[in-house]
Amino acid sequence: SLASNMVYQLENSEQTAKVDLDSIPNIPLAEKICQCDILQPRKLPNENTHFDYVRYDPQQKSITLHYGYSALRIVQTPVESALIKNLDSYKMLETVEVNGAIGQFGVSPAQKTIWESATPPVFTANNSYNILLWEKDGTIYQIYFDQSFSDGGYLTKEQMIEIAESLQ
Repeated sequence: SLASNMVYQLENSEQTAKVDLDSIPNIPLAEKICQCDILQPRKLPNENTHFDYVRYDPQQKSITLHYGYSALRIVQTPVESALIKNLDSYKMLETVEVNGAIGQFGVSPAQKTIWESATPPVFTANNSYNILLWEKDGTIYQIYFDQSFSDGGYLTKEQMIEIAESLQ
């Protein structure tokens, strides 16, 4: 009915206003907030790789999909507002192809992370991560895989490209 439709819209706009942009619970809501299409991977590393949340940065117009306790992150940002346009500062850089687009695959310099919430604080060394970056139709895409979050799982460059090519 028309009446229930109006209530739904009201609740919806209110709901959108209250959403924490750092952890939007689902993709349809994120698309409503950013007013854009968000590409999602049709292929994930394995069935344990669950969707966590979406983060939206309105200044950069950047969308980050978090999967598997944030071990896997997929970022899409318009070229004009993207802060990272290439991986030239990364180690072991390779040129790769993603669905006909030229991209780059690299390994981040390892950083020491300190888990301050642990008692006593714990240093985890070697949390270098793999990153794949490519540009298509005015959008820069990045896929990050951080092994230190992944429960010992590992993603090869080829698997990361497969995930990239499955985005739709």
